[in-house]
Amino acid sequence: AAMPFFKNLHKLEEHSLKGLSIAVCALGDSSYEKFCQAGKDLEQLLVSKGSIVFSPRVDCDAEFAPAAKQWIGQVMKQLSLLQKNDTDAAFEVAVNESTMAQIGEINRLTVGESAKPCYHVQLLFDKEVQHILPGDSVELVPQNPVALVHDIAEKVEAENRNELLQFLGEQAELTTLTSNTLKKYQSLVNHPVLAKLLASENDLADFLDNANFLDVITEYPAHLTLAQLKQIVPKTRGRLYSVASSTEANAREIHLTVKSIRYNYMERLHEGAGSVYVTETLKQGALVNIKHYKNLEFRLPENENPPVIMIGTGTGIAPFRAFMQHYAHHQKTGKLWLIWGDKNRASDFVYADEIHQYEQDGLLAKTNLAFSRDHDTKIYVQDLMAQEKTLLLEWLRKGAYIYVCGSAKMGEDVKHTLQILLEKYTDEAGSLTFEKLLTEQRYREDIY
Repeated sequence: AAMPFFKNLHKLEEHSLKGLSIAVCALGDSSYEKFCQAGKDLEQLLVSKGSIVFSPRVDCDAEFAPAAKQWIGQVMKQLSLLQKNDTDAAFEVAVNESTMAQIGEINRLTVGESAKPCYHVQLLFDKEVQHILPGDSVELVPQNPVALVHDIAEKVEAENRNELLQFLGEQAELTTLTSNTLKKYQSLVNHPVLAKLLASENDLADFLDNANFLDVITEYPAHLTLAQLKQIVPKTRGRLYSVASSTEANAREIHLTVKSIRYNYMERLHEGAGSVYVTETLKQGALVNIKHYKNLEFRLPENENPPVIMIGTGTGIAPFRAFMQHYAHHQKTGKLWLIWGDKNRASDFVYADEIHQYEQDGLLAKTNLAFSRDHDTKIYVQDLMAQEKTLLLEWLRKGAYIYVCGSAKMGEDVKHTLQILLEKYTDEAGSLTFEKLLTEQRYREDIY
């Protein structure tokens, strides 16, 4: 969504923004490699066009409120000095408040011995939550896997073992790593092999993708106290899950679609803290705090009734199930096209009965499914797009919106395929370009 803005800034003359005073608050998540990179790039780009930074940039992590409040305060102070106004203005940073929910039914959706079993999770509320809309997400803060907590506790010195276990279980981010965490650990232990890892971009990327904190202190051992541990590992971060239901159809409940993550790495079992907590640790009747996150970039159009093309894989089906429920509730038919896939039809075709029913009811005008492991040649959603290029371009000419949800790799492949189709088949695409889709906000993605 920000791409046209950045491109237009790049086109400006070198000193065209001379005299413009700027201050940047960058939003990011340090669990990603390019932390706050868009904010950093924006500040650098504005300066290259002649702007002057009148207040230092602040880089906000996932828990953004403290840093954002600091930035707002320093900006207001600088503005008051510039305007020769010594009065202190009061301000507050609005943060998402927690809401209590009760775990309802947790049903397994995948069949057989799926490597990543998928579950349908029901959250129940004591009041209506119709402000939570299809396309939005909710956040749950997990507890770390018990086995991981105890394995790490065995390698950490602490006078109070209960305090250590509580910190590891509920407060520390252990199942995901960032380069920042590794650098903090290396500054403490100065391990030569870890130094080589940090210097190798490819090896480091692989390690960060797969390892947890137990791997760090096992592969690069050192004496570690609880006080040191608290300085190294970040606070547990919440996990965001797309809402998989329409609150207009179910006013006091929302549904989630969650895959349970388990895999072997370095000959040790690894588990996803959020997915295992939600699907296996929590039981029916348990109470949990959730935070609602609006996703205005992934909402259905409010004042229009255009066709919608939904493209995704795996748990990317979640917001599309919410879209379908929303359309069914409002009795809209023939406006939805689903292009979705996973590994195997027999085991991974989640919500199959619902999808078939929507097809029979005429809600789904078209459905294309890609189960990549069912054939000798793997077929993915982008392949289905190419196969259906004529109809796809016809829908887009008629004003269709495209929504893409799933992995970042899938999202890039879908985007690349669409760009090629629009450029190659100009007769069928008409005057439509990918840039025009972005400008009209008809290409929307929620990728992770």
